[in-house]
Amino acid sequence: MPRPSHHRDFFAVTLGLVLFSATFITACPPGDGMRLATVGLLGLTLVAAFLASDLGRRRVAAAAGLSGAAFVAAVANVVSGRPDKALPLILAAVLVTLAPVALVRGMVKEMRVYGVTAEIVMGAIAVYLLFGLFFAFAVGAVAAIDPAPYFGTRGDGNSSEDLYFSYVTLATLGYGDFTPATPIGRSLAMLEGVLGQLYLVTIVSLLITNVRRRVEPPPAPPAD
Repeated sequence: MPRPSHHRDFFAVTLGLVLFSATFITACPPGDGMRLATVGLLGLTLVAAFLASDLGRRRVAAAAGLSGAAFVAAVANVVSGRPDKALPLILAAVLVTLAPVALVRGMVKEMRVYGVTAEIVMGAIAVYLLFGLFFAFAVGAVAAIDPAPYFGTRGDGNSSEDLYFSYVTLATLGYGDFTPATPIGRSLAMLEGVLGQLYLVTIVSLLITNVRRRVEPPPAPPAD
């Protein structure tokens, strides 16, 4: 039986939340409030990804519970009086790691029934953008933990600069205004650049060239 159409709508919702989250991080000044809001937005993104993937109520509830727990942990970190800047970034990285996994599973289920649809392409774009968010949070977490300045003479970037550097690296634009100066930073940049290019030239391009209008599956044969 085909899935209810409202599940497919959450591919677009997930993509919208990812775009809004990236815009929010770029536009808002860094601080504890921005980090809390980021964790909250990414928690909503995770729940939307699980809904898009039609994984069942229990797994959606588990995703909502995890998102809520991450937000509570971020709040507790802020009100502790001595907040750890790395903790919200680690929590955000965990959320954006699980969301693509759920999206990919849902995309595979969608393709088996309907072929490559616009919803599949939106899901694939959301996964690509989530890669950028993940590496931005990874950069911020490493910079908060490692005493060596992540960008050398530029020091450690703020959240907006980390996200900018991540997407520039993911798209292999190579502006060069931010350059990692530590071994782990160079390793992350290399991994992100290779992942971004391979994903675009294989997965996304293949999906776009095969996209077609949704065709409803034939009705199941009557039971004997």
